[in-house]
Amino acid sequence: MVDLDRIKLKRDRETLRDLIEAHVAYTDSKRGRQILDDWDNTLPLFVKVMPRDYKRVLQERAGQALAFAVEQD
Repeated sequence: MVDLDRIKLKRDRETLRDLIEAHVAYTDSKRGRQILDDWDNTLPLFVKVMPRDYKRVLQERAGQALAFAVEQD
């Protein structure tokens, strides 16, 4: 029902880091601070959980947007 993907896209890495930074700011989390302090080594430990149906819809929409852009040229 879900795919577990590595955090590859820059946008996903930035979103994850922003979320952890906000968590640390609000909670003073020691573990969150450790993750940020060792970001290059801890980032590969995270996975993106994506429902397969939602992923398919996003891919279809991206394909439609690309087709529309090609038609406009």
